[in-house]
Amino acid sequence: TAMNRRQVLNKSFMAGVASVFATSTTKAQPAFAKEKEPITRENVAAAFADLKYELNDPNGGVAIIQSRIDARDFVGTMEFVRDYDLELRKKRMGRAKKLLTNNAQKEVATMTGNAVTFDLIGINRNSRPGQEDAEKANKYLNELRTDLQNMINMEETIDYSLVEL
Repeated sequence: TAMNRRQVLNKSFMAGVASVFATSTTKAQPAFAKEKEPITRENVAAAFADLKYELNDPNGGVAIIQSRIDARDFVGTMEFVRDYDLELRKKRMGRAKKLLTNNAQKEVATMTGNAVTFDLIGINRNSRPGQEDAEKANKYLNELRTDLQNMINMEETIDYSLVEL
């Protein structure tokens, strides 16, 4: 039976070699980087208009949070804020940050984004069961308003001469 065992090992080894050979000869698909959005007046206006909408529009995120705090809908506040960090900071603020032309301003935008995360954490923390505190939630919401306005103000720092031909 030593021969049988050897045959089994041989077959297993050959199958393993064949599978390694098959997977190593398959061409890997190239990874494509996401295309960078060009810095144009139109793209900048659209990106910062999204931030202004979130801050000032009655249907924007800040107004939604305010109405839920005012209604003492702390569960609704927590649910909204949980997903809002991704929508506001990563998508909307991230887009605007990428359109800034000054690296120092980009660093400030990163810090502002981090502050927004902490504002949202503060709102969430003061909306948790047993910790509901509308006054403190409003304090963090006002900080969110300030941070968002600071980000919006960065639109004025964009130097189009660096990107326009």
